[in-house]
Amino acid sequence: MPDPSITAFVEQLKPLPTELQWAPKSKREHFSLDLPRRVYLFWDKGFVNAPAIVKFCTESWHRLNPGWDVILLDQDGANAILPRRSLPRPMSVTHYADMLRIAILQKQGGVWADATALCVRPLDHWLPQIFNQCEFFAFHKPNTDHLISNWFLAASAESVIAHEMRAIAAAYWDWGPFRQGQPPYFWFHQLFGH
Repeated sequence: MPDPSITAFVEQLKPLPTELQWAPKSKREHFSLDLPRRVYLFWDKGFVNAPAIVKFCTESWHRLNPGWDVILLDQDGANAILPRRSLPRPMSVTHYADMLRIAILQKQGGVWADATALCVRPLDHWLPQIFNQCEFFAFHKPNTDHLISNWFLAASAESVIAHEMRAIAAAYWDWGPFRQGQPPYFWFHQLFGH
């Protein structure tokens, strides 16, 4: 069941503003379905002193994807992409990572994987086939109240879905009635489902 704050936020958006509606196919044809060969991992305190599980997972991305750039972001590197001070209010590292992942995918495209996600199969063995058909990928229905998982996301550069999700996520964090409390942990998953 979605958190009541998600439902209330989505209700006040209806009907969606024009810039948040799906673009007709004719306007989307300029978007490339090419997936940039970059994998982004984020550990706010840096990877040198990260826990062993993070180092093990990071190595799995390097080892199984030699033709891909694996980009390791600490807080300083992440701030170059999405400065924390630019966000509407202080947020936890987890919530910041949710905003960072969609900002990276919307601006640059590529793959986002959580730093604790273990790569068990080379991306080249399965992901290119998906991007022959679409511009955005997320694992579907991890449980009954989440439409997607966000521990692994992939998007072509300038993906319409990533663009719209970023706009809606920013509006959610700037939403007046919400400013006093913390969002639910799975806010991103639930918002995407609406």
